[in-house]
Amino acid sequence: MRLLGRLLILFVVLGLGAGGIAGLRPVIDTLTFGKEEAQPEEQASRSVVYPLGTERWTRFPFSNPPRHVRLLVNASVPPGATGDMNGAWRYAIEYQIVDATGAVLREDVLHLSTRLLAYIDPATQETMSGARYADHDALPTAADLVTLDLGQVPGAAALRARFVSGAPTADTAVVAGAAVRIYERRPVRESRLPAAWARLSPEDRTMLGRSSVFGAPLLTSEERAWLIRNNWLPIGPSGVGGVDFETRTLISLGGDQADARIPVSAGDAGFYLDASRRVTLQLPEDGGRIRFVVEAEAEALASSLDVVFHEPLAAQGIRRSYPLDGSMTRFEDVFGGGVLEVSAEAPLRLRAYLLKEGEEAEDLTVEVSRLRAYTLLPTDPLRYAVTTLEGEPTPFRLVLRCQCATEPDMEAEPAEVHYVISADDQAIIQEGTIRVAAAASPYDRLRERPGDPLSVPTEIYFNLPKEATAVSFVSDALVIVYGFTRPPGATRHFMIPEDKVAEDAADEGRRTWFYLRPEGWDVMSAGDRAPIVEVPARPPERDPEIAAGRYTWEQFVPVGDWLARELLIPADGDTEPRVEALGSSYVSLPLGEELRLDFASRNDAETVTPELVYLKPDAESASIGVRIDGEEVFSGLGTGTRGSMSLPALEIGERRVVVDSPADVSVFLSNVQGRPVALARRQAIRLPPGETIFEIEKRTDGEELLTARVFPSGDVGRQNLRVVLENPVRPLGPLAGWTLDDREYSIGTSANGRSVVVLGSDQMVGPERRFVVPLGADLPAGTYRLRMVLEDGPELYLALSRTTVEASAQRDGAQE
Repeated sequence: MRLLGRLLILFVVLGLGAGGIAGLRPVIDTLTFGKEEAQPEEQASRSVVYPLGTERWTRFPFSNPPRHVRLLVNASVPPGATGDMNGAWRYAIEYQIVDATGAVLREDVLHLSTRLLAYIDPATQETMSGARYADHDALPTAADLVTLDLGQVPGAAALRARFVSGAPTADTAVVAGAAVRIYERRPVRESRLPAAWARLSPEDRTMLGRSSVFGAPLLTSEERAWLIRNNWLPIGPSGVGGVDFETRTLISLGGDQADARIPVSAGDAGFYLDASRRVTLQLPEDGGRIRFVVEAEAEALASSLDVVFHEPLAAQGIRRSYPLDGSMTRFEDVFGGGVLEVSAEAPLRLRAYLLKEGEEAEDLTVEVSRLRAYTLLPTDPLRYAVTTLEGEPTPFRLVLRCQCATEPDMEAEPAEVHYVISADDQAIIQEGTIRVAAAASPYDRLRERPGDPLSVPTEIYFNLPKEATAVSFVSDALVIVYGFTRPPGATRHFMIPEDKVAEDAADEGRRTWFYLRPEGWDVMSAGDRAPIVEVPARPPERDPEIAAGRYTWEQFVPVGDWLARELLIPADGDTEPRVEALGSSYVSLPLGEELRLDFASRNDAETVTPELVYLKPDAESASIGVRIDGEEVFSGLGTGTRGSMSLPALEIGERRVVVDSPADVSVFLSNVQGRPVALARRQAIRLPPGETIFEIEKRTDGEELLTARVFPSGDVGRQNLRVVLENPVRPLGPLAGWTLDDREYSIGTSANGRSVVVLGSDQMVGPERRFVVPLGADLPAGTYRLRMVLEDGPELYLALSRTTVEASAQRDGAQE
């Protein structure tokens, strides 16, 4: 039926012929210039809107705590503004989300920019406003759409709003006010979707079907379900009309602005993607089946949704691509634990769900972090007040972003920002210049203008002395900033393995840095000087030199007496051994099968002595024999559940190898290149309850990363490991990083992940828990004491190491 309907539409279009196309030409020309022919007024849509006061709040109660709320806002401009059809009108409204008691749960100021609706009068062919009020002489502008995600605001009972300001521009006069319409999504259970369409009235079906070019009769069952699922209901204000709120009747000559006239946009629900904007999705540790739901414009239908899956320990991401074949595309795939990086070449909106058997699907498209930034000016300094605690230096962090580029791929010069650190008597303690990177970020955007390029963040830090009372910033370039501080010496708490993406992605109680408002923030928020920056999580960063194996690796041991054991750790992914690690990397050997193995040595020696490791399910003795090039070179008994044996010295190069042993024995061999590593042998310190000291030599003034690989030996739920950097000394700054002096890691233990073999005992430990301890660019080169304190509980096995890119690779990168 749907195919027949579409063919009929095609025949009608073909039947127009040359004359038909010529008749369409004026309409095509009109649409090219952004204007449409107005409908007769008797066919125009009429809507009730609610003007906002400047002092009085207008309150809109929710029927149930909603996941999303949609606002349609029409600015009101002077009646003689029809000549300013191309002018941009800027204004702001303030909203609050409150609970049933009136307590404010969230508040914000929305800065909006709009234009008048331009249409052609079919009788006179003159440009006219496409909307008017039936009961007021002010002119309504085009509606601005804002969708609020309230999924992280429990207990939301109502929204209240008021008009803040309307700033004149070079092309327009001041905005006199604004009127709103509020919508909440009609809740429908997935099980009731098939029957929900049949229960709609013919008028409601026709109204919903207008979002499809084929109309309601030709919609597929999937499209009908999507329309039901995304059906929005208007919310009226509470109180008495004329006392608590006002009403106006909006007449739109171009049709209802509340449905299909609103395209896929950055303000709607879900994540917005285009050629210059990507998003990330955090998956749980065990992964699962993911359902992607894509809403796309027509221009995206010939493209695809591209996904890169980043496993936490993998050397590189896994790429997958899914073609888009309809305005509403839905598909599913299975991923392990990690991060998904999603991109697309054309504008679309994405929602993603984790499917759980017997449970409601979990929405993964959670609200991204949003931060209010403040625009720097050339002459009016942006000033942050400084408060010291007990006379200690105050950590201060500033994030700077430049809006230097006008196009996503445009190359622009870095911007410059001048800073001044001053004392109570206005004396200048220090001043200088900061260079702000101009390269556009593929992730971050301004909420009000998501299409405008925004640079990658430039982060600088100051170790402000106790005499400092303020730090201020000015710039001639278009730069926005936001600042943070943290109590000196405060402990930062981490949950391992839960905290995987970024330190600032944790909840409020475990935040690393605390947002600071500058002086005069309320005045800047009411004006047009305080944009909102959306900052999603980042995929893991991989150093290409490390991925290529061009690095040195070193392991640290404690000061004083210590105990350790050798661990056999399952390898990370399908990677071949580095030359430097051939002696501690083992490949798996099938039993009774002749293999051609390439033996190699790390020091270019002509011979090598491979080590054989065996694993057995029981302690019964088992014979193990090795034949090389048809000659038996080893025969012995494997006792216990695991062990190692050294083979005779062999000449390097390719050899034919056969291993004979009972079928329940697993055999692994070292010093083999060209095959994926199955096990890696590592020494791990036995970390008992109490205090353990490490001395770390920091070789450079830049950031160096220590990697801690922890293997729990008991299942006690969680164990706390505190890592303290003793007595660091920092200059004032500006600094390129900041090292957390005091960290506490709550490490999850589980008997389910015991996959790591302890040589020399029957013990199995794990699962492996990994975290990074940075020594930042705020710390000069030198020797530092790292104190680890394990609270009561079973001992942990710890491998503390540092990976450093080789000097030759660093030189090559600098030359390039």
